[in-house]
Formats: sequence, structure tokens, C-alpha cells
Amino acid sequence: MSVSHFTVQSSTLDTRMVTNSPVLEEACIDAAWCLKEEPESLISYGNGSSNLTEYDNSTPEVSAYEKAAILLRTQAIVGICIIGLLGNILNLLFMTPRIIRRGGTMGRITQYSYAGMIALATSDFNFCLLGVIPLFIDDFRRSVCHLNFSMIYHVYNNALFNLFLLESTWLTVAMAVGRYLAICHPFRAKQWIGMKMFWRSIVVLTLLCVAFNIPRFWTYELVTYDCNGTTVYRLHHGFLKKRPLFETVYQWAYFVLGIVIPLITLSYCNIFLIKALRSINNNGPAMPAGARGNQESTRHITLTFVAIIIIYIILVTPSEILGFLRKHILTNQTGSNKEKYNLIVDISNTLQAVNFSLNFIVYCIINTSFRNSIINVFRCIFRPRAKMNNKDMYTSMATNSTMAGGYHVHGITHSFSFFGSCPDNDID
Repeated sequence: MSVSHFTVQSSTLDTRMVTNSPVLEEACIDAAWCLKEEPESLISYGNGSSNLTEYDNSTPEVSAYEKAAILLRTQAIVGICIIGLLGNILNLLFMTPRIIRRGGTMGRITQYSYAGMIALATSDFNFCLLGVIPLFIDDFRRSVCHLNFSMIYHVYNNALFNLFLLESTWLTVAMAVGRYLAICHPFRAKQWIGMKMFWRSIVVLTLLCVAFNIPRFWTYELVTYDCNGTTVYRLHHGFLKKRPLFETVYQWAYFVLGIVIPLITLSYCNIFLIKALRSINNNGPAMPAGARGNQESTRHITLTFVAIIIIYIILVTPSEILGFLRKHILTNQTGSNKEKYNLIVDISNTLQAVNFSLNFIVYCIINTSFRNSIINVFRCIFRPRAKMNNKDMYTSMATNSTMAGGYHVHGITHSFSFFGSCPDNDID
């Protein structure tokens, strides 16, 4: 089959007719798998000329470094994200009812802290969801004959990953700053920090993160080709990639606002939070029983934030810095050195995925009440239950609703316990 002409269409290019272009030849050869034609038959033009005189159908040799990198990208990261999905779902299930049930009795600063952890779990869930999608879509091909979800995913996944990464980063910064103010400037914190401040922060951070990532949605674009009557969709560089100067300025701005400033802020806040933890540990035994209870709650929350910040710095920052260096500093690497560096970047990306999947485990390790609540719920799930008649069941539900902090709407008693008659523990 010879190709005499093609039509190019895209969101950023005017529809036009081009003849005898090497771009057509490359697109049609790349789509030979779905055109059901031999690649050699797609090389010739209508006038018989060609820049690609030979089609190489041999399988390129893959080095050990590249095999390891592919394993990390296709299996390790996906597996970690599956664990992250489950962990973040559990975070939302156990923390959200506590905010709803005890929001009125909870201190403003504590409420702000738990709301921040819920927002962080939501953003981390979205990141992990993107990481799991490759399990359910076709393998990536640069040229396809039918526009499918796999192609659309590969056009926009880079922008979406960076959007949720940036949002999680600045949510972590907001929580760290809030905790720093609560510890080091408690009087100001009581005036500023609360749910109104939380919702304002969420709206502002979300809008800024979306706006700052808009250029990434034009990193790639889809271009359509007409290969003798068959439409071929091919992935090409988009607006951002076609303007190297703009891309460089944008990447440097992202490096400063998305990596450097958060790293400095988190490190500064964490130093004071660690000092506060030491002070609590040293002064705790000498305090009255009631004060010790409040201090223990403060210690749990502060220790949780310290752990989240340290894990973020260790797991996320190296990946961002290495990725930036690869694009803008170490651009002249070739051969095995390039493969080794790319493998290091893929390892750091895997560790970055661990960060978005780890908070549930952190909460279980640090917060004994959170851990006990989860243990009790799973005990309830697998505990044999005696059959009850409707009257006994209603009485049991009403009793447990009172135990779990139930509320009344139009005379109906509702329980915030997710599993029927399971008691609900407070999470401090």
C-alpha cells in the first residue's frame, strides 16, 4: 500500500493537507500493527521517493539497567500504588467520621490538623489512583488507529501526577506551618487557625496548583494522520515541548516553588517540632494527670507531623531533584552512564510512590488509638454475631449509636460506626 497524502489535525495545528512528508511515513510505519499492513509496504510515497530506505523489524537489545527500570515502572510502582489506595481509603474512613462527630468539641487547632490529614489522604489517593490505571489500559503505543483511553491517559498523566504531587506537597507545608504556630506561637494560632482557615487554604492551594500545572497539560498533543483512508492518531510534543525557552523558565519556576521553598519551610518547621517533642517528653511525668492527657494528645499529633515531614523529605525530594538535574543539568550523558542515571531516577520515583502510600502505616505505628480502632473494627467484622429480632436490633443500634457519638436527624438515630454494632474508639 503506497501513501500519497495525509491530513494533519490537532488542537494546536490548523487542519492542512501535506504531501510526501517524512512525518507521514514515520506515523504510518509506526501504526503498521493496527493498519494490518507490512511495514515495508508503507515506506514508499506516491512518487516512489523515501527518506527511510529500510525498515528494521529486529528487536533492540535491552540492557540490564533498562530491564530493571521497566520492572520498577510497570510493576513495583503499580503495586505500591495499590497498597496506597487501600491505605488512604482507610484513612478517610476512620478520620472523616471523627471530624463530623466531634468537630464541635474538638479544639480548633486539633480540628485543623485532622482536616489537613483528611485532605492529604484525598490528594494521595488521587495520586495512587493514577498509578494504578495502567493495570486496566492497553500498553502504550505512540501511534494508534482508534483513539482510546490509553492514549488520552498518556497525553495527560504527566500533568495530573504533577498536579497531585504539588498539591500534596503544599498540603504538607500548610499542616507543618499550622503545627509550628500551634507549638511556638499558641496565642496567635488560636486566633488564626481553625476550619475557616482550613477551607480557605484548601481553595487557594487547589486553585494555585491547578493554575501552575496548566502548561503541563500542553506537554503532549494528539495529531491525526490520514493513511490512505485510515485515521492514525499519533502522540507528538505539544506547546510546552515546542518552546524550549518557555519550558526551561517554567521548570526552574517549578523547581523553586515546588521543591526548594517547601523543602526549606518543612525543614525549618520540623526543627522546632522536634524540640517541642523533647520538651513534652521531659516535662510530661511532672505534670498533673489532666494536663498529661492533653500533652499526650499534642504529642501524638506533633509526632505524626514530624514523621510525615521526614518521610516526605527523604522519599519525595530526591526524586524531584534528580528529575530536574536530568532535564536541565546532566543533559549530555550517553550510553551506559545515561542508563544508570535513568535507573537511579526510576528508583527515586518508586520511593516517591511509597510516600503517597505510607501515611496509613505511619498513623498505625504512632497513634495507638488509631491502631486500636482499626483492630477493633476488624475484630467486629470477623466476630460471629447472634441473630436478633427487629426490636433487639433497634435497641442495640440505638445503644451503640449513643456509644459511638450518634446524632438525630428527623427523629432517626444514626451511628457513625461503619460496621453496625462495632464500638467506635476516639482517635487522638
